[in-house]
Amino acid sequence: MRLGALSSGIFGIKRSEDKVTRTTVTYGKLDKVLRSLGFSCRLVKAKPPARHYEHKETGAFISVPPFPSNERVLEHHLVSAKVILDQFGIADAEVFDAQLQKTG
Repeated sequence: MRLGALSSGIFGIKRSEDKVTRTTVTYGKLDKVLRSLGFSCRLVKAKPPARHYEHKETGAFISVPPFPSNERVLEHHLVSAKVILDQFGIADAEVFDAQLQKTG
C-alpha cells in the first residue's frame, strides 16, 4: 500500500494521493526559529541538495530541501521538525508553534 493512498496518516494528518500539503510557515521562518533554538545550518550541495540543521548540544539533526525562504513549508517537514525538537527535549510543540507565530 502506498502512503499517499492512506486516508489519514501519522498524527491524524489527512493525506491525498495527488496533493502535497503546505503550511502557512515559510522556510525562512523555520530557519530563524531553528537557529534561535541553537541549531547551526549548512547547505549541502550534493544530489539531492539539502539544508542540514544540527543541534550540537543534543545531537539533533533536521534536513530539509533548500527551498527559497519565502516558500511555504511542506507539512511533513514541519511535523518532522516538531517531532525531533520534542524527542530531543529542545522544545515541545506548543513552544515551537509559539515561536513560529512571533517570528517575523
